[in-house]
Amino acid sequence: QLWGANRCTGSSMEQSLSAIVPASHDNKVRAKAFLRTGIDLYEGSAIPGLLTALDLSEISITNKLRLNLFPVIIHLAEKHDHTSPDNQKEHDDALIASVSRKNLLYRVPIYNLVLGSSRPCFRFFRRMSRWNYGFARRIVPDSGVAEQVGLFFREIESPLLTNISFLYGPDRVEEVTDTKFPFVYNGSQLVTAGRIKNTNNLNSFKPRVLSVSSGRIFNSTEVRVFEEGEGSLVYHQEEMSEFLRSMWVYLTLKQVLRRDERSGLEATENRTEESRQLALKLALAVGSGSNNNYVTPLSSLVVYQNDRKYQVIDTFLNFSEESESDEQKSDESTENRAG
Repeated sequence: QLWGANRCTGSSMEQSLSAIVPASHDNKVRAKAFLRTGIDLYEGSAIPGLLTALDLSEISITNKLRLNLFPVIIHLAEKHDHTSPDNQKEHDDALIASVSRKNLLYRVPIYNLVLGSSRPCFRFFRRMSRWNYGFARRIVPDSGVAEQVGLFFREIESPLLTNISFLYGPDRVEEVTDTKFPFVYNGSQLVTAGRIKNTNNLNSFKPRVLSVSSGRIFNSTEVRVFEEGEGSLVYHQEEMSEFLRSMWVYLTLKQVLRRDERSGLEATENRTEESRQLALKLALAVGSGSNNNYVTPLSSLVVYQNDRKYQVIDTFLNFSEESESDEQKSDESTENRAG
């Protein structure tokens, strides 16, 4: 019995279970032969194996083959297939998108253990994991491989909760960062940031944390709302306001840039352009008077003048709010500083 006491029965179930076979020697040989006949796009890559793992995960989730458990995919990567340098990025994007599109519905975390020191290989699998709700770890050969692998498995072995949602009630908050998360592990934390619309009556503000996983429900209503000055950490009002705003900017930037990176999965060109504009303005703290500026792929180099005007150089957007004369002054100022 592949699935022990939780094995399900029924004709439709048996048909689904036919996709799951014992890991016998003959089946391994047949599986390897099948993978060698993959589509040209996947030739020599790990993509067919990951797609098959997602198929099995879908069967497990939809048919509840293992109650109280949620599947994860752990992939050991030794090499990254290459193509011509001119097409490498497009090739990598196509491979990652093929996996991510299949994983949009069930959001199964994909963890990549990358064996070796190849930076292009690690960057590729790190992007894949980031697109698919997991992370990548590099395993350095000849440096305690067993210990490195053991640390990785201890890191992910027992998620405390899955499918977590932060619920605030209708029309109670605005400008909130992500409120849904696939996992939370022991020793980690989840953070959302936003603005409460009406702060006059915090007693009626009842946020909840909900987790639903394989028939089990965790519903926490014991969420305390701290008013100003309460709690174990006490800040001056201005310091607290700046800290919370910086946290919100950081989380918003993170999710906007991730959405921009994943935009190839859907036809979201217009939303992507808006997201890039928002990310750039947040990174530069436009009009906020804040000194907390962030370096992002959209603001790789920023030159400030004495009056805090700025010019953005070498970005995806070529974004600048200065006139041509101001740009010339900025260039002159930069030359003088360099001198």
